[in-house]
Amino acid sequence: APISDAEFKYLTSLAPTDLALLRKKLDAECASHKTALESCRASGGPSPDCERETVGLMVCMSSRVGGCKAAATAFVDAVEREPAAAAERYAEMGACMERFAVMMGRVMAEARGEKRLGPERLGLAAAGGAGGGEAAAAKE
Repeated sequence: APISDAEFKYLTSLAPTDLALLRKKLDAECASHKTALESCRASGGPSPDCERETVGLMVCMSSRVGGCKAAATAFVDAVEREPAAAAERYAEMGACMERFAVMMGRVMAEARGEKRLGPERLGLAAAGGAGGGEAAAAKE
């Protein structure tokens, strides 16, 4: 699914101080899910319990990340009301969290003073294609 206007606005407004506060909030409010998942993995790997804890951690985190709250709500609603759509909603929630992680990494790298981020670091055009590396390097 394409990125929503609300998610785009959230992702482009991230600041290092906001991310530090959000990280503390996620650590505190999702700790029980993270601990349960780590214990599950340590006791032998894949199992229905591990899958349940993975989903629980994803919902916990997504519901607290501004741009992903709608995706988390849509997943929970699908599980309760439309189970056939739950896998697709879970994938959308996961994609939202992946975009958040990428943007969080970019914001924090920029705060550390790194200038070449994302596709530019690899010499790729910002539009996501090959080439354009010279143009990206020339801008620096």
